[in-house]
Amino acid sequence: MPRVPCIEVSVSFSVAECARLTPVAWAMLRALQTFPTGSRPAFTTLSQKLHIFEVSFLDSAWAVLCEHRAVTHHTFDMAEPTSVGLNALKTNYFLLSPQDDRVASIYLGRDGNRSVESSEFDLEDDSRKFTIPAWAGSHQQERLIDALKHQSPDKLPSAGEKILDWKFDWENARFAYAFWGKQT
Repeated sequence: MPRVPCIEVSVSFSVAECARLTPVAWAMLRALQTFPTGSRPAFTTLSQKLHIFEVSFLDSAWAVLCEHRAVTHHTFDMAEPTSVGLNALKTNYFLLSPQDDRVASIYLGRDGNRSVESSEFDLEDDSRKFTIPAWAGSHQQERLIDALKHQSPDKLPSAGEKILDWKFDWENARFAYAFWGKQT
């Protein structure tokens, strides 16, 4: 029976439904920060300054910013970015739902380059003392998503959801061996 060395680590992560901040909406939020309240250009002038040349794109982006409460006022000349708008500028998305906190144990190859591709396997403890691998701090989100695909697809974000933050519990991780099929 094939035996694959791996690392078992628990991961806490938060998932929420998100909407992407469009480039035009981003530009409009930046314009609110650039031009002073009360003396902002009209959409026709702003569209020319932004080289968009179609005012309807600004109208649509403004409607989205108002809908998501990213601005304090429905009038461009009087509005300021809200905390929602400022957060969207930093992250490039709007939160549409409360965060859903999840926990999963995942199994990574000891070299850190791959997850163990199995949804069912038995573990055998490896009695060696675990030390945090040098690669532990890099590419964590990619490792998490890859491992969830192969090991816990029910915990993956669904369409429209995004993993917002994550924490690998390396202090309680352990070396193990994965076996495909059941041991006899």
